[in-house]
Amino acid sequence: MIAQSTAPLHDEGLQFPVAFGHNKTDVDLQLKTLTLEDMAALFSKFREGKEGKKEGDKNGPYIIPAKFGDNYRNSDNIRTWSVATLDLDDKVFATEAMIREQLSGLVYFAHTTHRHLIKVPRVEMWRVYLPYNQPVPPSLHEKIQARLNALFPGTDDCTEKTMQFFYLPSHWPGMGHEARSFNTLGEGELLNPLTFDPAPVKGASRPDEWDGSAPGDKTPKTPGQYSDWLGKMLEGDNLHGNATAVTASMVSRGLDDATIMSVFQAWRPTLEEARDLERVQALFGGELQRLIDGARRFIAKNEPAPGKDFDDFVLSQTADAMEAEMDADKYVIARMAIFGQSTVFYGDSNMGKTLLTIHQVAQQIEAGEIDGSQVYYVNADDHGRGVVQKQHLAEKYGFKMLVPGREGFQANMLRPLLQARVKAGRGGGCVVILDTLKKFTDLMSKREGTAWGNISREFVSAGGTLAALAHTNKHKDDDGNSIYAGTADVVQDCDCAYIIELVDDDIGTRTVVFRNIKARGDVDRKRAFSYTLDVPYPEMFDSVQVIEDQVLERSRERKVFADTLAKHHDAIMHIQSLIREGVTKRRALIDRGYRNTNFSRAFITEVLDEHSGDNLLQGHRWKCSKGPKNSLLYSLLSGGSESCTTGTTEMGESRSAEEWES
Repeated sequence: MIAQSTAPLHDEGLQFPVAFGHNKTDVDLQLKTLTLEDMAALFSKFREGKEGKKEGDKNGPYIIPAKFGDNYRNSDNIRTWSVATLDLDDKVFATEAMIREQLSGLVYFAHTTHRHLIKVPRVEMWRVYLPYNQPVPPSLHEKIQARLNALFPGTDDCTEKTMQFFYLPSHWPGMGHEARSFNTLGEGELLNPLTFDPAPVKGASRPDEWDGSAPGDKTPKTPGQYSDWLGKMLEGDNLHGNATAVTASMVSRGLDDATIMSVFQAWRPTLEEARDLERVQALFGGELQRLIDGARRFIAKNEPAPGKDFDDFVLSQTADAMEAEMDADKYVIARMAIFGQSTVFYGDSNMGKTLLTIHQVAQQIEAGEIDGSQVYYVNADDHGRGVVQKQHLAEKYGFKMLVPGREGFQANMLRPLLQARVKAGRGGGCVVILDTLKKFTDLMSKREGTAWGNISREFVSAGGTLAALAHTNKHKDDDGNSIYAGTADVVQDCDCAYIIELVDDDIGTRTVVFRNIKARGDVDRKRAFSYTLDVPYPEMFDSVQVIEDQVLERSRERKVFADTLAKHHDAIMHIQSLIREGVTKRRALIDRGYRNTNFSRAFITEVLDEHSGDNLLQGHRWKCSKGPKNSLLYSLLSGGSESCTTGTTEMGESRSAEEWES
């Protein structure tokens, strides 16, 4: 039994927040709560999946056993975890008896997974869900997952990822009779994250790290010791993958090629009996030597040479020499994107992020602040006419445009091109604008986000400049502000980031504000622009203007005014009709206002108070006066017809843009 230090027995009425999705591409989650009994039913019901070698064969409904801030699938939205999970695939050789032994004393739900008994040899494959006895923050959840995984050598460590979903039970076509599930409800305790500390199990570390020695020990081992480990590593059917892992570990511990070869040769007869003869012959016919050579190249690249110390890596270039290689402190986009930095602009579709970025870069080129011939706009998110429009601008202002599928360029060439610039010492002065970033990296993947961050950091460290455009999440935060789409890695790894918010979209002109969410250097915390809508692209481009703070504030007020009238429109019309019918007392208006309608009493009261006054231009539609016995009576304002909700004069005439600005 796993010691947990007086973890409480489970509560039958306990609720566990979880999230569901329809399939792996579905990021709009259904947020629900489950009881233990709900889980017992959920994890014992199997659907028939498809037959295939890729993930598509099991693609279907999934669960993320966590509480989310909103219903968008993003690691930043996870507040707490409700359940820990084990993914026991073909490298574990798990059985029901083994699961029961290792998890004795805990409440859990276990079911076979899609490829259970499909691989050769027929290997059992299980998933186990262990509910927590309390909400668990993500950082602690990852540690608990690592401890659980250590109980089963070879466990898939995907469960330790910040964002991981799990397919609901399914079975291979025609294999429903082999699908199994069981649970230990009533037999144990919920997992206590504060006291859970399983006893160490021999071989419990990752199988590609453990060989019977203490963790981190790189002492050279004897061939016999390695051959024992090799036997365990080759129990699965992935001969190449297991051989790669064992070879890399041998090389890292200092074994020479001859010793490694002898270890593998000792197992050759066994492998030929257990595996396809042709596959084994390929391993010993040259593949093994390539694995050894590849491991040595990797280690040589990522480990210091023998005898090297900190002093060997201290910078030898003087600060003056380094400054000479860097560009002067100037802006690629005035007051927002600094030369030699990585900047990301997040905005909703059709918000104008491309228009405004190109316009502001063009302004800097015209002002002589940057060299247009060193500006590369990578347009990977445009239609044919849009490409032509951008090419006109490129020819006019002297920057260069790259388009995937044109002139032999492809999106996957970007990273090698950036690295080539760095290697050749040609990063300085080079400005690369990416439209949009999702075409070059997976914004939903932490691993991809980290890899992109490393490449972009190398480029800007060499004097290059990156400006990337990306989308916002369709959901807002609690304050109604836009939030960036994807994981936090891109924002964490860049130098500067802005989110573009809509301020006003009235009278044919759109006003937006760039709101800074990360800064390194002297950049504006907010910067606003306006541009004309519904005109040809060249005119729209020429209409872009920087908006001063006072004008921006008036635009914000107009937006709030218009939004409030739009939100209250139906209730205003209803109250106006009641007043015309002679219902003028406050209590009667509120009572009649919400009865037989979809309005709440509180909402009718809010609208009645919000639009009470004597100034139509401030949104007032009726005025209040005292009646007999201190009663409150309401009467309509002249010209207050709700047919004009965007602001009218008392004569009913529309107010012009110039009047609004005054």
